[in-house]
Amino acid sequence: MKIERETMEQHMYTVLNHKFGLRPIVIEWAVSITNGLAKYWKEDNDVAVFAMLMRNECDEEFRNIQKQVRSTIKELFKTTLKSKFPRKRNAEINQIMETKFSGYIGDDECKEILEYIYNDEDYKQILEKLNDHFEDENQTIKNQGRLTREELTQIEQSKIRKIKYSIFEKIILDFQLKSHHNF
Repeated sequence: MKIERETMEQHMYTVLNHKFGLRPIVIEWAVSITNGLAKYWKEDNDVAVFAMLMRNECDEEFRNIQKQVRSTIKELFKTTLKSKFPRKRNAEINQIMETKFSGYIGDDECKEILEYIYNDEDYKQILEKLNDHFEDENQTIKNQGRLTREELTQIEQSKIRKIKYSIFEKIILDFQLKSHHNF
């Protein structure tokens, strides 16, 4: 006996039916899931992918592409760090990576990753979106204490910008999702 393939929405109802069996409870859960997707799809890429799967606007295998993009970004960071710090051991490199992934990364690191993954047109589009989210690290340095005029000039000339890694990753994954959807 061959079972027909279900859409994600149909599958959700099938699972809820098997779990609860009572129509009012199934409907309550389905509404809650739908409301959660509507509320959080802009904030979290995984939620956006799931929402598109629910609306049958995206194939289920796309989540594997997103997983691969995440993995590629992390591997490129590791390669970059190993080339910057050739004498550091893997444990030290992994510690630096964890610190960056839970905090900020520099715009130079962002650009290096993007240049490797994307063509010029895509690179420019993503960089444009990232530019709205970069923070000026120089401002933090200026606010820490008294600086001489020379030090202030030197800081102004070196444009050090950073971005939260989570925002960097989300922008890239959102770009992938939008590109896939358009395709």
